[in-house]
Amino acid sequence: MGKLQDDILEIYNSLVELSDAVLGINPCPVSVSWNSGTNCLLFECKGKGVYLRALNYYILRPDKLKPGWLLPEDYDELMSSLSRVIKSSRLLEDRICVIPWGTGFEIYMADQRNLSKGVQFFGSFKIISGTGWWFGWKTKHKYKNIL
Repeated sequence: MGKLQDDILEIYNSLVELSDAVLGINPCPVSVSWNSGTNCLLFECKGKGVYLRALNYYILRPDKLKPGWLLPEDYDELMSSLSRVIKSSRLLEDRICVIPWGTGFEIYMADQRNLSKGVQFFGSFKIISGTGWWFGWKTKHKYKNIL
């Protein structure tokens, strides 16, 4: 089960490279799109780009994902959630369930000592704030001086 911990750590470490651009003096949203040349998701912000192949396993049909934006506040939430999950080291335990959805994934776990409680929610990770044309227009308008 160490592979899940390694993948989450890789996602976190890769996205940290964008944090100065996203959360700096002038916060900037992150453009998220599918790159068919590398077959992975591309996160871009202020000329910096990060390719994340590990996310291919945790999102439903990443190749069908519409280009979208990850807003600075959602980036901050994603990074703090990833950090919390990594520090807990609970991903190394048994009975972890990852549920992929269109623009993110959720992690559930079952307590080994008390399986009668069922699965318990452990974390939700949204990698795209929005993909619609209206959301894109509003984002570009709000950050027009930065983008």
